[in-house]
Amino acid sequence: MSTVVLSQVQADPRRFLKALASQEALLAIAVIVLAVAVGLYNP
Repeated sequence: MSTVVLSQVQADPRRFLKALASQEALLAIAVIVLAVAVGLYNP
């Protein structure tokens, strides 16, 4: 799997970085939503 990722990075590093950034943004949104939900259920 890592070799496939490396080949993709070598093929188009900008697209890989953009995909990585979008995944990090989705992860951050998920963490924020989870934190808000936990805060609402555990006052």
